Amino acid sequence: MKEMKTQVSVWGSRFAMILISWGITSTTPSPAHPLLNPLINRTGSHRGLLLEPQVSFFLSSENFDVESARIPIPNDTSHSRFLFDLNGSIGITDDLFLFGRVSLQSVRVSVLQQSNLSAFGLADQLLGAAYRAWSSESGINLNLQAEATLPAYNNTDAKNAGKAYLGDGTIDVTGAGFLEFPLSASREIYLEGGAGFTYRSKGFSSHIPYVLKLKRDPAVKGLMYEAGVAGQLSLNTDIATDDLAAQNVLNQDRIAGSGGSFLINALNPSFLQVTGRLGYKNRFGQTLYAGALAPLVGTNAAAGITLLVGATLDFGAPPAPPADEADERSTSNRVRSESSRAKAPPLSRRREFTSYDLEAEVLNSNDQLYLVRIDKGSMDGVESGQFFDIFSESTPFARAKVTQVKDDEAILSVIEYFQERSIENGSRARRLVR
Repeated sequence: MKEMKTQVSVWGSRFAMILISWGITSTTPSPAHPLLNPLINRTGSHRGLLLEPQVSFFLSSENFDVESARIPIPNDTSHSRFLFDLNGSIGITDDLFLFGRVSLQSVRVSVLQQSNLSAFGLADQLLGAAYRAWSSESGINLNLQAEATLPAYNNTDAKNAGKAYLGDGTIDVTGAGFLEFPLSASREIYLEGGAGFTYRSKGFSSHIPYVLKLKRDPAVKGLMYEAGVAGQLSLNTDIATDDLAAQNVLNQDRIAGSGGSFLINALNPSFLQVTGRLGYKNRFGQTLYAGALAPLVGTNAAAGITLLVGATLDFGAPPAPPADEADERSTSNRVRSESSRAKAPPLSRRREFTSYDLEAEVLNSNDQLYLVRIDKGSMDGVESGQFFDIFSESTPFARAKVTQVKDDEAILSVIEYFQERSIENGSRARRLVR
């Protein structure tokens, strides 16, 4: 039952490490603004390399003021950004993930009756690690995450050259936790909530980022979607809060770098926005998607809409069975206890059951998903929650639990091994009697 890395995943891992290393060495010590890149749960179901290229467009002509009212940016200014992000993640184990992002931005600031500002270059780069700290048998997961964003630009140089700013130029460090609650028997539909703490350099206010989403992540293939809210709550610790001179400097710098948009140098910003993505996952584990972010409320924050398109490329995902076989394996989801990347079932010598009352044949199995399909179903009295032993000749070597039932067949999830061996097509499965 030992997993073997393919040549693709080996080279993929090397490439991802090069990618992340470039993210480190190319930076001079913000997040890509949290309005554009809100808090995201980075744990996954991949073992090996996963890449996510994404292109997004942000457009804003308004700010939320200190009273949370929408007001135009001064001088009828409009602020637009194209973001070109390449996210990379490596599943070191089933529960530990390292991730990073290389980000480019193209910025344009149009000011009425004045010369326009523009800029293009490396933006805020991301590095971090995520860990699945706890999983329950019911599929509830607790994930912990730490990340840092580093600016790969210099605002002083941009100001001297009369160019727009690519960001605030701060270092941001975030620690966060996420809870996942399955809402379906297959565990493909679930509720995800998370919150954290972000420290910002240069005296900017720390804040609490948060997110709440309803998500569907198909285990094999199918429709992917997520919808929810994301935002941040400022702790109002900005050193310029009670310093009028410092506020004037921030305001002048904001006008110089963004035409007055609170996307740059905002004082104690808070906001709440709706987020959504819709896509399709193919049988090879690759997903194409489109999405949007739109503000609901805010204080001292930019008010703008973001549109995005992207893809998720899982280089370690085994191809799913074609056509009708795919749905029969959809009981596994992400990395929950009965999921596609769940921890391997334990090797045990004990067997509480010794009597059997029904025999079935194993039609096919997957040693990575720990799933087995048998040729008996509800017409034969098979029900979810029943247990079967898998036999090699006259000796049982694995135990599995029924997770999905059709009329003439069923899906079982392996929960325990008595011997370290693979389950072959044609093996016998016998239902246990207590």
